[in-house]
Amino acid sequence: MRALILADESFSGREQGMLTRLEVGLVAEGVRVVRAVPATALDSAPGAVYSPVVGYDVGLMGLRRSSRARALVDRVQGALESSAGAQGSKALQESLVGEAALVDVVHCFGDAAWPLGIELGLQTGAGVVLEVTSARAVARAAELAAHHGWGSEPPAVVLFAPDLAMARALEEAVGRVSVSSGGKTAGGRIALSPWGVHAPGTLPAHRRVPLDPAAPISIAVLLSDERGDHALTPVITALSEVARRCPELLVFFDAGCQRHAQVWRRSSELGLLPRISMVGDMESHREPVLHVDLLLQPGAGAEHRSLTLDAMAAGALVVAAADPLVDCLIGGTTATVITEDRRADTASWAEAIMSLIAEPDRALRQRETALAWVRDHRSGAGHVAAVLKGYEQLVGPGARAEKD
Repeated sequence: MRALILADESFSGREQGMLTRLEVGLVAEGVRVVRAVPATALDSAPGAVYSPVVGYDVGLMGLRRSSRARALVDRVQGALESSAGAQGSKALQESLVGEAALVDVVHCFGDAAWPLGIELGLQTGAGVVLEVTSARAVARAAELAAHHGWGSEPPAVVLFAPDLAMARALEEAVGRVSVSSGGKTAGGRIALSPWGVHAPGTLPAHRRVPLDPAAPISIAVLLSDERGDHALTPVITALSEVARRCPELLVFFDAGCQRHAQVWRRSSELGLLPRISMVGDMESHREPVLHVDLLLQPGAGAEHRSLTLDAMAAGALVVAAADPLVDCLIGGTTATVITEDRRADTASWAEAIMSLIAEPDRALRQRETALAWVRDHRSGAGHVAAVLKGYEQLVGPGARAEKD
């Protein structure tokens, strides 16, 4: 089986680690993989250690989608031939005759890549997987269902949902559209593909040390692009209250929060600015963030982000606003969850943060149960297995391993 991983610029930047883990797992299962990212993102893409990486045009200079897809087909074919040549595989080179034999699956990450992915499916005959990771993407999938007809016309399309909550939202939105438009039902066109991360067997020793309000406390704040000042304001106010009890408090905001004027204005009013640092592209350069004491998510915006899972696995304490489309946020198990009716309440955020700082037993219990949940339900191996199962919905069982 050959798979093309097609990522848009946003996704390829913030989820490099997850994409690499997936590629390594697929290669280990006998799948030949090529990753395609926007040409502008090639410099920041990982080197071709496990699979080749090629660039594609994103619609500049008036190039039509069909032309951009044909150009990408040529680059993917060249990458596969080069890879096969390095391994002495004449059989692969002989099989790459005509575009229909190029790849079996085009797996699209980031909904900005969907149109190009579907065009590639049309040109190569490959099945297309659309990874649905946000409420916005659910709406786009429903639009596509109305237009595409769910299997009545090529290419074959399967929607991947990163958890059960998103899968149910897709079933409701896509099923409703399919029925009303006279198309096929969504059955068989939605696959559960839970994202996975590496989770150690036990917590690191330093994560078992109680937090001390008098010692340095580090907190990172992650905000979805779909949330704004209304989500940040109560959190900033709560952090100022925490700072009065934790004199060595350090706060790290993703640089994307700079777009929200309220961050600066409110932080200045509360005297919080000296404690704040901006981290450029926090999700792309997440290693430092995984060492903070707490990760706050004022509003995920019904958007899946593997950084949350990585933080839980690393022993960071997650405090998050409830999100009905993200089922890894389980109050009392994986996170301290602020319910929808308390999202705008400063006292609720301050109390949630301070309870984890001032109550060592509670903090340790959350660290341990979060790690156990990620290890049991969101492993990298489980992600690879689910992806392979979804691919086989498109190309059929028994097509996994490629014979050289």
